[in-house]
Amino acid sequence: MPSGAAWGEIVDVTQRASVDALVAGVEPGGLDMWKRMAALLNERAAALRPYGIDMGYHNHNMEFKPQGGTTGWEVLLGELDPRLVFIELDLGWISAAGLDAAAEIKRLKGRIKMVHLKDIKASTTPNYTLQQDPVEVGLGKLNWRKILPACAEAGVEHYYVEQEPPFSRDRFDSMKLSHDYLARFAG
Repeated sequence: MPSGAAWGEIVDVTQRASVDALVAGVEPGGLDMWKRMAALLNERAAALRPYGIDMGYHNHNMEFKPQGGTTGWEVLLGELDPRLVFIELDLGWISAAGLDAAAEIKRLKGRIKMVHLKDIKASTTPNYTLQQDPVEVGLGKLNWRKILPACAEAGVEHYYVEQEPPFSRDRFDSMKLSHDYLARFAG
């Protein structure tokens, strides 16, 4: 069995290969793939609704890649029925795509039910390939003084603090840092 450091390197390489394969699989689908996905989500959400099950869509950063004068994200927003499918907005991935999270939250007022509160380092280069430099909430480049009020105004119901790997410190220490930062805004 490899040592801890070697095992981490194997996991990182394997995970990156899986992510690269996922990104490569989405590319050929183009905008039609996003339209088909929205139709499928609408269909499934309508079928689940009578059972009291709501359906949401959680973004990454692949949706924001410019294609044919638009993006997969814009196609999804245009095609998803807001009465059936809510948005679970991941703020780290929004920011990794180079967008302003607070502006996107304001734009989607009434459609966002959940948010993933994530922060990324300033070193994260805008991209559409599932890459980011994660950091605890409050230690990165996201503007929480704008984001949190925008979430409240947009009607967000559920907040999830999340941090992507690789982890630079113990996960419980990371949770505490994020909690302590966000607690400043509680009131």
